[in-house]
Amino acid sequence: MRSTAIIVLLGLCLSCKSSLEVKDQPTYARARDQIKKGDKKAWNAISRTLHGRQAGASNDIHEVILSDLSNYEDKEAETLLFIFAEDNSENKRGLAIGSLREKHSWAASAQKKKKIRKKLYNAIKGNSQKYGTLLAQEIKVLGEFKNTEAIQLLKQNLGKDEKKDALIIEALGHTLEKELENIENIKETTEVRLLVSEAALLSYLNLSASANSKAKAIAKIYKAYSPNARSRLMRILQFSDHLNSVKFHILNFLVRNHRDDTSLARELKQVYFKLKANIDLKEAIATAIATLEKRKRTDVLAELHEQPWKKKRPRKVANL
Repeated sequence: MRSTAIIVLLGLCLSCKSSLEVKDQPTYARARDQIKKGDKKAWNAISRTLHGRQAGASNDIHEVILSDLSNYEDKEAETLLFIFAEDNSENKRGLAIGSLREKHSWAASAQKKKKIRKKLYNAIKGNSQKYGTLLAQEIKVLGEFKNTEAIQLLKQNLGKDEKKDALIIEALGHTLEKELENIENIKETTEVRLLVSEAALLSYLNLSASANSKAKAIAKIYKAYSPNARSRLMRILQFSDHLNSVKFHILNFLVRNHRDDTSLARELKQVYFKLKANIDLKEAIATAIATLEKRKRTDVLAELHEQPWKKKRPRKVANL
């Protein structure tokens, strides 16, 4: 009996020693080897480490694992990534989102991409609602999705953190360029049809942010519409129903970036004459023209008030 008990104890000890524990990079490398051999138990060891239940694990091992999981085809890897894509730890959450972004880009089929994209969008949306902000990795992912829901989620997070705003503006600029690639020609008459990303960028001009940040938002629109960017901004000035606060920022951007271009003053005069009751915007345009032409504002206003088509024509005198 005693000898039998000793044998059982020895067997238990051996099984303890042989059971896989992922504590650091060398032990993680062994776990990878086991997975390649088809040992699914290795995933339990990896999961235990990621959940913080492995005694003696190194501080950086979760970063190593989460960054590496995008390289696996196993469903266990994707499952773990989606679990940690909603983790309370920003670090783990960001790493998992980054790896899922890579899995999405590497997915072999359109169906697989769509599946990952849908689950990833829902995870990011849930994180935004739960934590009240987006991580840099989440912003990058949304900017690559190029769909209306992703753009709207980016828009909803504008104005919360100016540092994050810069990343969101960059992402919206990217989605706007992609939107324009799918449009051969924008034909408009007396109205401006804004694209989804464009509307989101313009909405930022109404928020509490620095003039520099707002100029960057306009610059993204300008870049996307190049070489017809100035014409686009002129149409927004003239035809869009945006508040004057938005149009003032656009006007300032045009003047600041075309200060030595005399043709801009002529174009602004055309907009001035076509505007009807928007007195405040007309005053701002007059100031912009004065700056561009290096003239007194009062002189410019006097000239603009003498609209050419309203001047009285000289009366013809009949020949006697």
